Amino acid sequence: EYTDGRVYEGDWADGVKHGKGKLICPDGTVYDGDWEKDRMTGKTHFVNSSGVVYDGDVVDGRMHGKGKLTYPDGRSYEGMWEEDKFIG
Repeated sequence: EYTDGRVYEGDWADGVKHGKGKLICPDGTVYDGDWEKDRMTGKTHFVNSSGVVYDGDVVDGRMHGKGKLTYPDGRSYEGMWEEDKFIG
């Protein structure tokens, strides 16, 4: 548990998040997936405090690769992403 209220449950290596894990933030935001040297990299399931959901690839915490972003009203974007921008 961090001093700002965030909680991490998962794998560690050399004192940093590394492997599979879930980071839960006080505002309800949840990052669940792959971590590499303290950064979200690989596959993730992300839900922010507004209910926006992302399932897909991330690199250094950014949507990058194939993924789907779904809004609470049902709208969604599925395809390729590059540094948090939809390119498909």
